[in-house]
Amino acid sequence: MFDTLVGLVGVADCTDDDLVELAAAHARAEAAHAERKLAVVAELARRRRVWGESAVGSVGLAEFVAAEVAVGLSVSTGVARHWMSLGYTLAVQLPRTRQALARGVLDVARAQVIAERTVGVADPGVLAQVETRVLAELSAPGITLTRGQAGHLVDRVVASVDPGGVRAQRQRAVADREVTVRPGVDGMATVWGLLPAADGAGLNTVLQEMAVGVCPGDPRTLAQRRADAVIALSHGQQSLGCTCGSPSCPTPGTPDTGSRRRPLVQVLVAAETLTGAVDLPGVLTGFGVLDADTVRELACDATWQRLLTLGTTPTQLGPALPGGVVADPAAYRYSPSTHLAALVRARDGHCRFPGCQITARACDLDHVTPFNHHDPTAGGLTTTANLGCLCRWHHRLKTVGRWQVTQDPDGTQHWTSPTHTQHTTTPDGLPPWGYADDDLRAPHPPSETDEPDVDPPPKPTPPPDPPPF
Repeated sequence: MFDTLVGLVGVADCTDDDLVELAAAHARAEAAHAERKLAVVAELARRRRVWGESAVGSVGLAEFVAAEVAVGLSVSTGVARHWMSLGYTLAVQLPRTRQALARGVLDVARAQVIAERTVGVADPGVLAQVETRVLAELSAPGITLTRGQAGHLVDRVVASVDPGGVRAQRQRAVADREVTVRPGVDGMATVWGLLPAADGAGLNTVLQEMAVGVCPGDPRTLAQRRADAVIALSHGQQSLGCTCGSPSCPTPGTPDTGSRRRPLVQVLVAAETLTGAVDLPGVLTGFGVLDADTVRELACDATWQRLLTLGTTPTQLGPALPGGVVADPAAYRYSPSTHLAALVRARDGHCRFPGCQITARACDLDHVTPFNHHDPTAGGLTTTANLGCLCRWHHRLKTVGRWQVTQDPDGTQHWTSPTHTQHTTTPDGLPPWGYADDDLRAPHPPSETDEPDVDPPPKPTPPPDPPPF
């Protein structure tokens, strides 16, 4: 309905629900117009005989066509080259993606992600499989993925369809690693780097640990402390000195130059890959897919933690007794065991609110159906089927109650916004190969001595009563 009314409806006359749908209709129209623009630019390149067996950019005439487009559309030559390349790729290699863009099912950003993340897929048949599967997931009703999440999705599908191609692509990418330092303005410099994902994840962890290692009175922002951490590392220092100036500061201003523990980098992988029985890739938490060779290299010098997936039917933790009672007493305790908490975080990968990419390691564990502290048997069990990762901000948002969420036994969550739009998020931590139909549960019944591994319930402002998570 709204597609026919775009540009005709006054926003002041719309309800809140109508405004959300109207904005979505405009977005679909923008996508369709973008597809036409890319198609026109690609056709111009074809008529100028730029198209060949290789991609646009490797042919000299492309520069002349790019200049023509740049002047005609008042954009830079670089932008014109980008449009030519993407238009060519959609027209020749990714026709289904082009059609989805024309229908407004996909926007330009996600079409670009598909084009970028499938560059290394040389076999047209494999590329067609990847494209079909990716589009099916991106266009599923209620699915909301950011550009980054869409990129991880493409990587996962490519890895499941063409593991050998992932390995070859990684080898080519590692050869392009570099770090550059360029002069900036106002006496500053710009540092840019391209590193292997595992090393980048390790560096990020080190910078974060150094940045939060000062006392709460330090006046610097987190961003400033992370920048200072890079400088400290270049000086051979392993910690940041605090700048609060207090004589009683627990982290005084003299930085540590000794050794520090190795940073935590979490990789999820099937045991069969580690033994060499199969070459299925793993997942680097927060970063995406790693090929099997890289995973095995990391595993040679790592601490292993076993996470078992048992059974063939997604069920709640423990067998059910007559009347629907769950036999495992751990399900009636508020705090999950260390093993269960680790498994839920491994399954989810990141905050489960639509579009959020905060890593699960930095998230609270939320009881989707609130835990009943007065009568735990009444519902809200502490099981994989009822636990999900939420960053502190979105945990509070859920607690306030304007957003509603339900969770399927496999961890799929269905969110309903204040304007009643539906959004679905799926776990993307554990690799999808080999786990799709498995029941995710704790590897052994937890005991009373298990340490709780759950963040304290967030406190919304103002809280009418303590939230029953």
